[in-house]
Amino acid sequence: MLVPLNNKQSALNGLIRQFYKGSHNIKLEVKDVNELTWSHQEEFIKETVNNYLTKKYPISNEFIKAFIKKLIGYLELVQDVHDDLYKYLCMTMKNTTIESYYHHYLIGNNVMNRIIIRETNNLVLNGTTGMRTWEAALMLVDWALCNKEVFRNKYVLELGSGVGFTGVAIAKFCPLDTILMSDFHYDVLNMAEQNINVNFPCSQSQTTTYAKMFTTAETKVNIGVMNLDWTDISDLSEELCPDIIIGADIVYDPTILKPLCEVFEWFFKKNKNIVIIIAGIIRNEDTFEQFSRMIETNFQVEYIQYDKNVFIEWNQDIKKYLLKIKL
Repeated sequence: MLVPLNNKQSALNGLIRQFYKGSHNIKLEVKDVNELTWSHQEEFIKETVNNYLTKKYPISNEFIKAFIKKLIGYLELVQDVHDDLYKYLCMTMKNTTIESYYHHYLIGNNVMNRIIIRETNNLVLNGTTGMRTWEAALMLVDWALCNKEVFRNKYVLELGSGVGFTGVAIAKFCPLDTILMSDFHYDVLNMAEQNINVNFPCSQSQTTTYAKMFTTAETKVNIGVMNLDWTDISDLSEELCPDIIIGADIVYDPTILKPLCEVFEWFFKKNKNIVIIIAGIIRNEDTFEQFSRMIETNFQVEYIQYDKNVFIEWNQDIKKYLLKIKL
């Protein structure tokens, strides 16, 4: 059972969450530092750098170095610093930085509920932006976890899935039947497949005519990956007939807006009852306005108000949108 985030966290729990959030911009009040005694520092080490999942799926070395260095800077002023914090700082200084790493996203107020995603910190890699998780994906998953019944026994297709955070999280925590993640870049799809195996290690796999599918051992949810190029949908399989289409941060370039709307139209012709849910960050007003005009001309559009963190921490101050699109 997922437990919502607790806004009144202890200094220790807040520090653990900040570590897994991937932010080394630590800001601790004096009262917080006073709470972080030797035993609390030991608990922090146990739940983060010494956690078995963190060891198996390592976090960015550069991030850990920056985080621990900043933490020690706070602690040295008023506390005895735990020996293992110095040890891990020395270890990170010896290690070389790797391009790909694992990010551990905590879901709810339980450190054991996490989605582990191999990704890169590069904005663009090998000609694609899909090798990292973007803020809109966090918002979309948070909304989905608050609206699980929308997905009950449904077949979900994700457009522009990237390395798989959204699809894996919804597959793990929502009562759906199938979720199919789609992208058009080979490296992205390969990493998404790896992330399915990381989060569902005992899943059974099979290859269909259009996708690589996995059935999770725990919940028997079907989760898969497929290649889908929005500019070439002429040979899309007629078997592909989802109930829900989702997408996070897929409206980013004016040149893809028309192909994206054509994808919507293709699926609406197969199933007029499909619901499309799109989340995004507004980086370019003109691009978003152009997209809004296109979809409002052809479809029914509902602008969903969603402004708070419930199960996942994401930046509530960003200029964002969450849309429900119907025929």
